[in-house]
Amino acid sequence: MASIQRSVLSALTMFAGSAGAQTVFFDAFDGPASILWGNERGDWTTGDGRYFAQSPNNSPLTFTSLTYDFTDLIAHVNIHTVNDGGVWLHADAAGQNGVLLVLARGDIYWHIVVNGNPGPPLQSASGLYSVGSDVQLRVQVSGDNYWAFLPGFGMPVTTLNTAMFPSGRTGLYDFSGGRHDYDDIRVEGSCVGGCCPARVAFAPRSRVICEGSSGSFLAPGAGSSPTYRWQIAPGDDPLNFTDLGPGPYISCGQPAFIASGTNLPALTIDAGNPTCPPSTTWLVRCIIENACGSESSEPAALRIGFAADLSGSSDPNDPAYGLADGAVDASDFFYFLDQFIAGATSIADLSGSSDPNDPAYGLPDGLIDAADFFYYLDLFVAGCP
Repeated sequence: MASIQRSVLSALTMFAGSAGAQTVFFDAFDGPASILWGNERGDWTTGDGRYFAQSPNNSPLTFTSLTYDFTDLIAHVNIHTVNDGGVWLHADAAGQNGVLLVLARGDIYWHIVVNGNPGPPLQSASGLYSVGSDVQLRVQVSGDNYWAFLPGFGMPVTTLNTAMFPSGRTGLYDFSGGRHDYDDIRVEGSCVGGCCPARVAFAPRSRVICEGSSGSFLAPGAGSSPTYRWQIAPGDDPLNFTDLGPGPYISCGQPAFIASGTNLPALTIDAGNPTCPPSTTWLVRCIIENACGSESSEPAALRIGFAADLSGSSDPNDPAYGLADGAVDASDFFYFLDQFIAGATSIADLSGSSDPNDPAYGLPDGLIDAADFFYYLDLFVAGCP
């Protein structure tokens, strides 16, 4: 037993020193899940800051995965009210083959999944956690060795050795129907070839920034040591993107705003003294790069003024219809109603909740419903601070 423990500790120490320090991906599920999740089976969604399958199933097994082909890795997974779920390791893109670590009914064990069929439970350990409790799980893979750790135990609580899957995707499994949620996940490690390509993990959201205040666009990336480069284009010339540097941005012949964090995941815009007409719109996007890849985010719109200022007229035949005019009045309200009734998601889909305390408040959810209407009313009443 002592020799086995020494070999395990040696392997863990070697891997922690080489790959464990580099975070490739992180998702706290505070809003919509990262666009890197495949959501292949189970209709996964977020709610109350957690990620879960709305349609869990064991035939076929629920599966949502990251698109990276991982080799050695460490996955830190915080589980809320553990019930029946787990972590996929070295899975193929279809989730038909790979290793599945399961936590269910107070047990923790492994399945080797082949052609969609899980084999018998392997290396099961019992009585290490309570069903319905919150669990901090750490899973580590190095070569053919798989280890699972729980707080309070210095050694792995269960291990597996298999050479069947030298690399593959990391993902999540849920068979609880909303009683086994994921609070957050962080993955460290390496991909095939040694480098995990730079990817956009979260797309920036369009926003209106009040005059005299500041706001940020967020585009956290994934991959091995990604770098960030923000670009900007005029709203009426959406193909003409240029790099955005720190400091004043000149538009309309004068400084329109001050940009900072132009090489960071968070771009900050200081709209202290806007000089352009209220209807002026820009597009910003983030280029995320590393040694083995580059990816551009979808553009997000930037406008300075009142968030509820949508139109200078309520008459669809008026040239001012749909153009912000620097004032919030009845024209804006009736314009929004027109878009709401027409189902124009690009304008009327504003929020997944009408509750300011809900993480979905202010985040478009692909639906046009009462939440969007009441959210717009909040904007209309609030104006700018």
